[in-house]
Amino acid sequence: MKTLGCLLVILIISNLAYAEPISLKEGKVKFETPKGFKELSREQILLKFPRANPPSKAYGNENLGVSISIVFSPENLSEAQLIELKSSLEQTFPRLIPNLVWKKREMIKVKGTMWVHFEISSTAINTDIHNNIYITSFEGKMLAFNFNSTKKQYKKYSTALIKSFESIAISK
Repeated sequence: MKTLGCLLVILIISNLAYAEPISLKEGKVKFETPKGFKELSREQILLKFPRANPPSKAYGNENLGVSISIVFSPENLSEAQLIELKSSLEQTFPRLIPNLVWKKREMIKVKGTMWVHFEISSTAINTDIHNNIYITSFEGKMLAFNFNSTKKQYKKYSTALIKSFESIAISK
């Protein structure tokens, strides 16, 4: 009976934490958001990301304190250029992001795809935030995912956000 109870708890927890399938670019980019995340409207995106280049798509939790934004950039970017892009952004980010603290600056390969990965914390207008930014080449252009959270909510969502990144599947 104990085993059945433990199994039931594991199933409930895993179901709560994960799995809203998303398909973009005619199914060539797929991933899963944490359970309960909803697609943001264009108005919500412009409000949450007021800078010049808002993301193409974004998904967030109920209070929008945790979100996943996706940018399909028109900028040309080959996989061979990722290291150069990483170096350039390492110079640029500190000038653009208030109170930036680097946690990770690395190249990673997941499911055969090379990614630039930056993990940073910084200060937004009204709160401290934690970002995991992943950038790769998709169809010769830049594709970026930003897993963004207030510092207060990061601990609660960090595992689900990592699983969401790990679920990304890109068809070439």
